[in-house]
Amino acid sequence: MSAGLASIMTLVAELRNELGFSEAGIGLAIGSGFGAAFVATLVMAPHADRGKAPRLLQVGIALGICGLVLLAVGDQL
Repeated sequence: MSAGLASIMTLVAELRNELGFSEAGIGLAIGSGFGAAFVATLVMAPHADRGKAPRLLQVGIALGICGLVLLAVGDQL
């Protein structure tokens, strides 16, 4: 999750120039990403503690692969 948010942070100038986002809008988007990661951690941690860690890992890897494929075939920002 942190890697995905970090990749967005590297594109901040591009988002501002190409799409016309304000700095407040970019900050809100990045902040909401960190907030969502925090909430997801709180929600998923009890499941991992109850022995469902392998399944959570499989789902996480599958979602990560899907996201990378979408990034690879996308032609617009």
